[in-house]
Amino acid sequence: NKIDTGIEKAIEQLDKRFFGKTKKPIIAALEDAYRCYKKSLKAAQNTV
Repeated sequence: NKIDTGIEKAIEQLDKRFFGKTKKPIIAALEDAYRCYKKSLKAAQNTV
């Protein structure tokens, strides 16, 4: 899936480029947002 690959690549790039205390929270926020997105897609598919 293109979205899965894109998210994984974005997280890898953040991990390589950012340093300091803010890196982990940013990555965690991206992962959480992606999980919510996938849940909403599943819910939408189940209602159709």
